[in-house]
Amino acid sequence: MGRRVMDVSQFGITGRIRVIIHLWCSTGVVSLAL
Repeated sequence: MGRRVMDVSQFGITGRIRVIIHLWCSTGVVSLAL
């Protein structure tokens, strides 16, 4: 996870958007699971 965060900072805005979407999808899956 830590390494991915470092890569995101290098990608910039595009990388951050991808991470936000990934986290949103992950939280959505968790919500459905709960």
